[in-house]
Amino acid sequence: RHLIRESLASLEHRLAGDRFLRTHRSAIVNMDRVGEMRMESGEMVLVLQDGQRVPVSRRRRECVKEHLRRLK
Repeated sequence: RHLIRESLASLEHRLAGDRFLRTHRSAIVNMDRVGEMRMESGEMVLVLQDGQRVPVSRRRRECVKEHLRRLK
């Protein structure tokens, strides 16, 4: 985690591209670090290679799934 005094919206804009993706209102993920995607208690999460879990909002699920399909 990093502390940056900038809105996620502006950070998302600066990081635009295939590598980083907004998965939730509180999370932007480096897609190179995603180990797997799974459902836990009805909620989708991305499990990173280091085991950390990142939430995926219902609104962004299809976009995240499509992005992961393109990376394979």
